[in-house]
Amino acid sequence: KDSNTPSISFGKQNFEKVRAKFATQIYNPFTGFWLYSNAANDFNIRDLGYSVGYEICEKYYQKATDKNRAVREMIELDYNDEIALRKFVDQSGYFAKSVKKIKDDYEKNRPKVLKIKQFKNGSKNVSPMLKEITIEFSTKMDDYYRSFEIGPLGENNLLRLKKFIGYSADGKSATFEIELKPNQQYQLIVNNGFRSENGISLKPYLIDFKTSNAE
Repeated sequence: KDSNTPSISFGKQNFEKVRAKFATQIYNPFTGFWLYSNAANDFNIRDLGYSVGYEICEKYYQKATDKNRAVREMIELDYNDEIALRKFVDQSGYFAKSVKKIKDDYEKNRPKVLKIKQFKNGSKNVSPMLKEITIEFSTKMDDYYRSFEIGPLGENNLLRLKKFIGYSADGKSATFEIELKPNQQYQLIVNNGFRSENGISLKPYLIDFKTSNAE
């Protein structure tokens, strides 16, 4: 039966464009417009993730010599097993390259924190009088999103951000107001909730430093 979901027919009619876009975001931790969302996107249609899944399964079925076995394999596939999933998608022939290569390319190209402007990360003698911290990124970021996590040392060593001052004009750095104490180790994870302007999540980055005794 033909699906009554608009994304299915759209995906078939725009196969190459949808596949190319999805290949850049398959490992993005945020579903974006692909699932459960009316978010604006390049295609002006929601839920295209269903179209991708449909195409993968259809191609897997079409390539199989034993159709009944192919259906059973899709139903019984362990969707929490990444290795099994990679193998399934690769066998379908949906992507032009392997899922592993897609993941390697994603990790290589995702945005990163380059440095902290005011001091070298890992420093042991940061002035406790410092009032601002500026995080510099490898690419222009979407100024709508920010995300942080407590570091491995826990809440007692958390670098608390008093105020978000703003992004730079080029979108490649963000500045925050802070308040420090002498002789204290601070940590903060700049998390993957930060996103580039094309929606790719930041590679998490641990800020870790210690302030000096002198004020």
